[in-house]
Amino acid sequence: MRPRIIDTVEKWNILAAALKQKNYIFFYLQYGYDCPEGFHAWFIKDEKKVEVITHNKEVQDAIIKFLDDSGVKNVKEGIQG
Repeated sequence: MRPRIIDTVEKWNILAAALKQKNYIFFYLQYGYDCPEGFHAWFIKDEKKVEVITHNKEVQDAIIKFLDDSGVKNVKEGIQG
């Protein structure tokens, strides 16, 4: 699995549409946009994972909104940054 570095909301929107179309589901979140590691989000489908990394607060917020809109609960409470 090669991480996808997403640095703009526009790039995230394209990837989010593809994840939704291909029925990927939320798997895991780690760190925050302002951490040296960046904000990490993983999505999974049939043992295939997609890892997204960003250092952009707007992209992090868009990913959290995507998760909220998908029905994932309490995402913001676990995020650093």
